[in-house]
Amino acid sequence: MTKTNCTRWCLKTACDELKNDYMYVLSIIENDGMALEFASNRLKQEYQLVHVAITQNPLALKFAKENLGNDRPTVLDAVARNGLALEFASEQLKNDYDVVILAVKQCGEALQFASNNLRNNFTIAITAIKQSNKAIKHISDNLNSNLVFITCAVNQNVSTIKYLSEDYRNNIDM
Repeated sequence: MTKTNCTRWCLKTACDELKNDYMYVLSIIENDGMALEFASNRLKQEYQLVHVAITQNPLALKFAKENLGNDRPTVLDAVARNGLALEFASEQLKNDYDVVILAVKQCGEALQFASNNLRNNFTIAITAIKQSNKAIKHISDNLNSNLVFITCAVNQNVSTIKYLSEDYRNNIDM
């Protein structure tokens, strides 16, 4: 199939018949994964089509039908490419250690989309902070009040210190 230069706007303005045409939609999402938003509901459930969209732009997971947001291989693929795609995963997968650790390794700020349980996980939180100092804003209250954790976090990423309260900054031994 030859690639088209169309973007999501071609699909947005297309008739319903074209929005439901697998080959037409495929030719567009190969260039613009976010065009999945305007595909028919039937095509948003097509595993191969969604995979192409996610490969082009992992945030296209947002427009996949719910069953694919709960499909572990699909979500793992998306978060490996862009950790922020975790936002569009099912609640079950936001509580899956392997999915979340992969997401925060790719983008530390993906921690904000993890379950409360995993935002309280020492390893996941440290991994997120190592990748992005801003991830400290998304750790659990339990870890946020743990001086041992905070010291470890600052040792992993010294620029994290700027997001800490003055009390912590005065008590950290680096």
